[in-house]
Amino acid sequence: MTGESGGFGYSSGDMHTGGKAVDDTTNLLGKPKVDFENGAQRSKTCFGLVPEGSEKLAKDYDGFYTNTMEWMQALQSNIGSAGLTMVQSKHNYDNAVRPE
Repeated sequence: MTGESGGFGYSSGDMHTGGKAVDDTTNLLGKPKVDFENGAQRSKTCFGLVPEGSEKLAKDYDGFYTNTMEWMQALQSNIGSAGLTMVQSKHNYDNAVRPE
């Protein structure tokens, strides 16, 4: 269905499909995120992907690791939210054009 709302056109089906596809891409980040989380974490003999070295380097690496994990989580969450927002917008437009 294509809706018209005040001169604005949209495709209900495309909007739903697009929103769902965007939301589904969050799953694509799952394995790389877990792989990084497990493979790059600090251990007794090294810190993540960097061989053991100075305490400053270890502290810097911990900051990098923490920031990367937070960034990946935020990216995954934001992509999922964008997809859900598109799906909700589709419902809102549908209801405005064809109230229940």
